[in-house]
Amino acid sequence: MRRANPPLAIIDIGSNSARIVVYNREAGGHLRIVASARSSLRLVEGVVEDHAIGEAAMSRAREALRDFRAIALGAGARAIRVYATAAVREASDVARFSQLVSQTMKAPLQVLDGEAEALYGFHGALRGLQARSGLLFDLGGGSLQLTQFRDRKRLRSWSVPLGALRLSRRYLEHDPPTDKQVRSLRAHIDGFLEELPLRRLPPGSRLVGTGGTVRNLAKIERFRLKTPGSRLHGHELSREAVDEIEADLRALPRRKRTDVLGLSKDRSDSIVAGAVVIGRLLDYVDADDILVSGQGLREGLAYAALGEMDADPESVRATSIEALLARFRGVDAAHGARRARLANELFARLVRGEGERGRLFGRALDYAARVLDIGRAVDFFDRHEHAARIVLASELDGFSQTEVARIAAVLHAADEEGIDLDEYSPLVGDADRAVVERAAVLLLLADDLLERAPRGTMPRLRVTVRGDRVIVHPTRVTAWRPRGLGERFLRTFRKELLVEV
Repeated sequence: MRRANPPLAIIDIGSNSARIVVYNREAGGHLRIVASARSSLRLVEGVVEDHAIGEAAMSRAREALRDFRAIALGAGARAIRVYATAAVREASDVARFSQLVSQTMKAPLQVLDGEAEALYGFHGALRGLQARSGLLFDLGGGSLQLTQFRDRKRLRSWSVPLGALRLSRRYLEHDPPTDKQVRSLRAHIDGFLEELPLRRLPPGSRLVGTGGTVRNLAKIERFRLKTPGSRLHGHELSREAVDEIEADLRALPRRKRTDVLGLSKDRSDSIVAGAVVIGRLLDYVDADDILVSGQGLREGLAYAALGEMDADPESVRATSIEALLARFRGVDAAHGARRARLANELFARLVRGEGERGRLFGRALDYAARVLDIGRAVDFFDRHEHAARIVLASELDGFSQTEVARIAAVLHAADEEGIDLDEYSPLVGDADRAVVERAAVLLLLADDLLERAPRGTMPRLRVTVRGDRVIVHPTRVTAWRPRGLGERFLRTFRKELLVEV
């Protein structure tokens, strides 16, 4: 039996906070988080004021790192890797801080320069996102990393001191900040952006964002829209939403900002400055929205440690599905692939005239057919709804939020006719209802046929449409009764279903 790789612990000491994430390496090289913790250190405050981390911040760091080491050992991690970014590399007492880290963690501290931070952040953030060319930004507490890329290859990177906490401390002293302070901050940001060789994004290019600030803005928008699921990876944050959220937060005192759904309490004093930076960047490159990455530097460092830093989106998608299926005992990926092939053949023959919507939900049906059996691992009778819930809650890297919602909607609709699509709004809407229902019925039919073929065999289909009848001729299927599926097919397709075995 092949021995499992031991968990890997990555500790990222940033300008605002430190975080530990412990990863398990799953099927296909997919990384799954098995433990995580975060601690607010605010190292950049001392660096901005005194050019040193200082005693108070070092004491906070020591306590946090002791906790992190206990978490790493408790998760079974044998390798612990500790990294630091902008605030530490700018501090005059970096040598003393490095000694503190190595003594506490029993592992050396690696201080990343701006180039390395941008490199690892780029590969971690872009992994699994559907963006081929554009500009990626990573906004932290102390600095802003920018990376220009084309065909998913990094062209060049810049690091500028435009971190959210750094700028908040320097420019936004009043609570709430005054209009004059915000204007001064914008002018300061523009001064740095104008020195960079950035231009308006060409058609087809994306502005990709990672880091705590943009994720908090995305969370706020998701609470406002009541978007299904919990992951931020692949969320599209509109330009209008950034402007609206910035204006709303700027008008609130800090103690009131903590009541805003989606905003972390320890970002209440830096979120406005961060939103201003992002707003100016949006204007500068004339982007309509931001493709938000739920990953970044830590993931880039982890994949680099495993020698798997580069991966195209399709391979990441396949790996994510493989890893998800592997978590459930008894789930046969090959069986799901056969079900998907049958569903795809039925969909291609029977769903016409839907254009792009048909193509998108055809792909959703393919993945729904592959993962259906994870619902069986919970309960056979409600397997479709269970599978939908699991998909919404899973780490499906490589899939956008909208793609995940489509897969879940098809699965859920197979369980219950006429489901309330409000649960999947605004990612799946009423305009999608007809194609969702058709995909769901064909998922049921494909599963029904495969269940009646000898295990491990692949039925072949011939589908004939004659007037108000659909005749399906499957090989290797020895019996079939229409039961409720025949009635549902008639209501959905307005045709009678005949399966001739």
